[in-house]
Amino acid sequence: KGVRLLLVALAVWKLVNTKPPKAVKSKTPAPPARGRSKGGNEAKAPVTLAEKCGFPSRAEAEAALLAVKAGKDRLASAVAMLERVDVLHRFISPTFPVLLRADALWAAAEPRQARYLSAKPLSEEERALGEDGPRQLLRRLGKMLQDLDERGRLAPEPKPRAEALLSGAAATAPASVYASATSETRNRGVPREMARQALDDHDFDVDAAKRWLCGVGTVLARKEHFGVDSTEEVEAVFEKTGKDAAAVVSHFETVAEVMDEVGSRLPAVGRSDVVLLMGLDGEGCSSAGLVARVCACLRGLSRIFIDEGTLLSICRAAAPTEDDRRYICECLHRCALSEAGQPVSPEPSELSEDPAEANAERVMAAALAYMRKVSEVQVYLTTFPELDQPSTRAAAAALDTADFDSKAAGRLLRDELRKKRQEAMREAYKRKLEEYKNGTLSVSRVSHDTLPGVPKQAPA
Repeated sequence: KGVRLLLVALAVWKLVNTKPPKAVKSKTPAPPARGRSKGGNEAKAPVTLAEKCGFPSRAEAEAALLAVKAGKDRLASAVAMLERVDVLHRFISPTFPVLLRADALWAAAEPRQARYLSAKPLSEEERALGEDGPRQLLRRLGKMLQDLDERGRLAPEPKPRAEALLSGAAATAPASVYASATSETRNRGVPREMARQALDDHDFDVDAAKRWLCGVGTVLARKEHFGVDSTEEVEAVFEKTGKDAAAVVSHFETVAEVMDEVGSRLPAVGRSDVVLLMGLDGEGCSSAGLVARVCACLRGLSRIFIDEGTLLSICRAAAPTEDDRRYICECLHRCALSEAGQPVSPEPSELSEDPAEANAERVMAAALAYMRKVSEVQVYLTTFPELDQPSTRAAAAALDTADFDSKAAGRLLRDELRKKRQEAMREAYKRKLEEYKNGTLSVSRVSHDTLPGVPKQAPA
């Protein structure tokens, strides 16, 4: 393995070395150079591999060597590929100046050519004009990069550190300062590598790749600022908004704004709660009321979760589940939507002087009053052990139907559960009776204990 790496490194050096080979000194006088003319002109110096390939960078030389098959002719194959890349770049770059040699190297990869031509085969007219897969691929990429660059969505290529240190005050800047400046520059838009990968992933569809880059790509390029944990989260929002790039960016900007305002300072809540509350809202992500609404809900959620007694009164458990957490968020959000939408609106005895805090206190008081009524409905139904106990959301739906009267909601839900139990018992009896008539069930098995909803009798 070490020998192979050494051979690859030697091949890379041969491809990027710009110095011509030194002449070998000999004891015998050298014959006259064949290239010398009568006028006394000297013979031309031998052409180096770097000049032959268009002076590739080290990254280009490494990529070319990795793209060709290993063997004795690996260096010659890499030279041929880099020559094609140089010709391709010189041919297309006048039309799209934003293109780099690295883009031409991407388009010249043989597996990518084969996949492109299988999806979009060339016509006879295009073949007659000398068109091929790499040229069309590079034109598609150039068109997309040119549009992104004109709209300010393409991150500028960072200068090499050696070049940056030669300019002005940067000559005395440490490497860490240069790295942070480079990161800030690239975060202004999507990196070129991401643009190439997007075109690859979207089957070379320029419009689809551009929509993805303007939405998902812009967020991922600034994921440290937005606090994004995974690509799947961004793509889920992208699909939910109908692949609207502006809506995706606005959504994550709002999440970051809420986290900067209150989310990072409140205990027991986090970014996942902000995302959940944002998903419950039906308004546009850029509305000013959305931020205030989510902040009020977040303050109320934090106060509820740090108070164990409050949790016991609404969830009947000191350690609520994820479903309980979502239920509390839904109740807070419902009470924060509007004054008219609040099921109950008790006035707290003392409100904070801060308007944002006072709004959060009103929202939390209304939500707690509603959730305690839901809990009263559930407690009432525990007095009927023969019935299936309802879920929290079923109890909340009954409370809404009964106009927020917990006693009426309990009776309504009790009657519904009794009807369901009686229907289940009748269906089970019919099924067992049919099995008995078919001879698949004995009389002794059709008993009181086989019916659903009836507890089994203990043996005497």
